[in-house]
Amino acid sequence: MDKKVREELCQQSIKKGIAFLDKGDVIKAVKWFNLIEQSGFGKENDKAATAYYKYGKILLQEKDFNGAARYFNKARMLAPQDQLTHRRSQLIEALIKYQSSVTSRLFLTEFAARLEISSVKIKNFDNHDYLEYAETADLIRPHKINYTDLYCPCEIYMLGEYHPYQPQHRWTRAIRHYKKEGNRELEDPLAVLMADYLYKRSGSLKEIDYIVPVPPDPEKFVIRENFAPNDDLAEKLGKLIATPVVKAILRKHTEDKTRQMSLEQKIEMYYIDDRYKNTLTGKGILIVEDITTSGGTILACIVKSLKIKPSSIYAIVLGETSG
Repeated sequence: MDKKVREELCQQSIKKGIAFLDKGDVIKAVKWFNLIEQSGFGKENDKAATAYYKYGKILLQEKDFNGAARYFNKARMLAPQDQLTHRRSQLIEALIKYQSSVTSRLFLTEFAARLEISSVKIKNFDNHDYLEYAETADLIRPHKINYTDLYCPCEIYMLGEYHPYQPQHRWTRAIRHYKKEGNRELEDPLAVLMADYLYKRSGSLKEIDYIVPVPPDPEKFVIRENFAPNDDLAEKLGKLIATPVVKAILRKHTEDKTRQMSLEQKIEMYYIDDRYKNTLTGKGILIVEDITTSGGTILACIVKSLKIKPSSIYAIVLGETSG
C-alpha cells in the first residue's frame, strides 16, 4: 500500500476513534484505535491513552484481568507521564499474580472459618462464590442507594446490617472483631466481600479511578494504637480491584461525638486535602466506610467530594446500623 494512502487511512481511523470517544462509546473508539500502530497517534496520544485506559476499566469490571492489564499498559505507553495509568498497570499485574498464587488466595473454606459461617454447604459453591455463599448463609443482605439528583452518578452499597445491641449477630460480630478489636484475620474476607460485590452487583468498576477511605476519629485512632480500619480495609480492597488508594478526605478535630452531630456539622468537619484536589477532579471516586448509622458521615464525604467535580462518586459500607 502506498505510504500516503496508508497515512490517510491512519488519520481517518484516528478521527473515527476520537469521534466515538467523544460520544462515550469507548468500545468502538478502541476498535478504531487498535488499527493504528502505537507510534502512529502523534498529537492524539492522550486521546488514545484515555480510550485504552477506560477500556481497561471495562475489562476489569468483567474480571478479564489479562485484558485489563494489556490496555492499562497500552495507555501507560502512550501517556508515560500519567501517574494513574502507571499505578493501575502495577496493581493489575500484582492482582494477576495474586489470583494465580495458591498460597495467596483465600479459599471458601478459610473464608467461612474466619467469618464463623458453617461450612456444611460449601460443597454447593465454587471457590470464588464469596458473595453468593455469604448471602445464602444469611450473613449479609446487600442493597443499593442511588442518588439521581446530582450532576454525576452516585451510588452507595450497603453490604449488611449492623446491630450494636446484638453482639451475637454474626455480621455485627465480624465487623466488631475487626473494627474494635483489630482482628486482622478478618481483613481479607471483609475486603473480598466488598470486591466481590463490586464485580458482580455493580457497574462501578468501569467508572472508579481512586479509593478514598473515610478518615478515623483522631481519639479512637490513638486508642486503637494507630489502627484506622477504613484505611487498612481500603488498601486491601485496592489490591483486589487494582485501584489506588488516596487518603484525600481529612477530618478536623472536634470534641463533639459524630453520632450527636447534625449533617451540617459533619459537612463542616470533613474537608478535601489540597494535595489531592487536582488528582481527583474529573475522576471516579469510591469511598470506603465500615459502619454507618444515620448516613451523615457518608453524605458529608459525598458533599465535600462533589466540590472538586469528580466524574462519579460511589461508596461501599460494611454495616448499616439497624435498631
